[in-house]
Amino acid sequence: GRSLNQGISEPLPLLFWVSGFSFSSGSIIKEVPYDPHLPFLFFGEESSMAARLWTSGYDFFGAVNVNDHYIYHLWSRSFRPTFVEVERADRQELKMLSELRVKKILNSMNEKDVEKWSGLTKEQKDQCEAELGKYGLGNWNGRDLKAFEAFTGVDFKAKKIQDRALWGGLDKKYFLDSLLDMISLIAMSTKK
Repeated sequence: GRSLNQGISEPLPLLFWVSGFSFSSGSIIKEVPYDPHLPFLFFGEESSMAARLWTSGYDFFGAVNVNDHYIYHLWSRSFRPTFVEVERADRQELKMLSELRVKKILNSMNEKDVEKWSGLTKEQKDQCEAELGKYGLGNWNGRDLKAFEAFTGVDFKAKKIQDRALWGGLDKKYFLDSLLDMISLIAMSTKK
């Protein structure tokens, strides 16, 4: 994440969805249910969910600074066990199948992934493709994957992002690190 250099008084439209900071009507879970076919996946589930939500008609907004109260997300997991600490003989296989599922949803399989896919059993392929009608992408008013990639500036297949994606669709001037970079450049240019 990036820190804003100023308070905001109204929600900012954003490009992405994050699970650790997501608030909405409860109906969202009925309309775009969380994909239960992603065991042991950490990196990728938010991209998948963002694409699924956006292609189903949802937009994303950043929270407002209300009277200097902030919502905090504790990143440390040292106080509790997490799913990555669960030991199972099939953990790596399940994680790999989850990754392939997300890559299939986001149309981002590369040659290595296609090679992995061709080596899967029918049962494993069925597991990767289970209920994609229910847990796949939407197509609300023409919002398909191609439109989502154009909107966000992320090309999943080519693994490339535009500046738009780096800054979440906002102008750099809103961010503290951008402000600090400018201050650093000014300080360096005035240094003798």
